[in-house]
Amino acid sequence: MPKENIAAIDKRILKTFGAAFFLIILIIFSFTVFAFDGCKDSIMSSDDIPCLLLLPFNESVLNCSVYSVSIYKGETFLYSNNLSNFSNNFMCSAINTQTAKGTYTAHYSTGDTADWVVEGGTKMIWILYLAVAFFMALFLIALWQKDANLGAISGMGFFCTGLFVFLLVKGTVVVSGFTLESNMLTETLAIIILGFGMFIMGSAWEEWFQILG
Repeated sequence: MPKENIAAIDKRILKTFGAAFFLIILIIFSFTVFAFDGCKDSIMSSDDIPCLLLLPFNESVLNCSVYSVSIYKGETFLYSNNLSNFSNNFMCSAINTQTAKGTYTAHYSTGDTADWVVEGGTKMIWILYLAVAFFMALFLIALWQKDANLGAISGMGFFCTGLFVFLLVKGTVVVSGFTLESNMLTETLAIIILGFGMFIMGSAWEEWFQILG
């Protein structure tokens, strides 16, 4: 194979891996859990979860770790945690991570209770639509230009998007302000996007191997 063709292929490979590295960095930053805000209302959007359940106390020396809270969805027990001190505001806190729609109750060991309802959010859905549209545009341009480099980038984008959505709906990844309801539809959509990305990446790399051969 002529040296100039090998050099051109090497540049395309470097560009692809550079773009993939950039996408991975974006995903890592997306996984970062931001500082939690206090849960504000008795009716919450899943977009605002996780948040902090706050229990006020009137004690000069507060040791919240001796208290606990049990979380229920309807009559079903979910989990129990010890409370933590919330700054110096005479409050104890516990993290609420429940994003599935429904009615929840917190039973504190102090005898206090709190109820709230979770409704579905829309922020993550629109971000997902935009990500899929962007990488689909790259894929169509790659087909039009017969560019394996762009094809691999779009495939990596679909793969990372599908993986992120799957981990998000499974609760493996918790990102403040970005939630999706865990159900069969979102999980199936995530698997389809992930699989489509793997197919595109495989096709693009196969083209490279054919050129190298």
